[in-house]
Amino acid sequence: MVFFTKTQVDISWSFPQRITAVGVVDEHGKLVGNISHRDIRMVKDEAQGLERLHNQVSAFLIKMQREFGSPQEVVVCKPDETIFSVMEKLHKHNIHRIYVVDEHKRPLRIVTMTDLFHLFLGL
Repeated sequence: MVFFTKTQVDISWSFPQRITAVGVVDEHGKLVGNISHRDIRMVKDEAQGLERLHNQVSAFLIKMQREFGSPQEVVVCKPDETIFSVMEKLHKHNIHRIYVVDEHKRPLRIVTMTDLFHLFLGL
């Protein structure tokens, strides 16, 4: 199951249980960011961390980019790309998930490292 949230939402409500990342879309449905559990862990260790979890998602993304060097662009692929191409992108950018988007950068699906393990190991 894939979850997405809008940029104007309170960040503390963006993570349903057992979800490790949330794609962020703008008012047109275009993918503009990604927030992962790693991002939340980085912020919660700060003195004001829990307060920051009540910021809007857009403010949280800006904070992560400025203070922690999080990527400004979300790594994506198109539906017609090969699995090999997806694996190269995951490796090159040292990420665990990649969003599959349409021609308007609207998210369609997500491919994770776990998905690839299942594919190759038959799990």
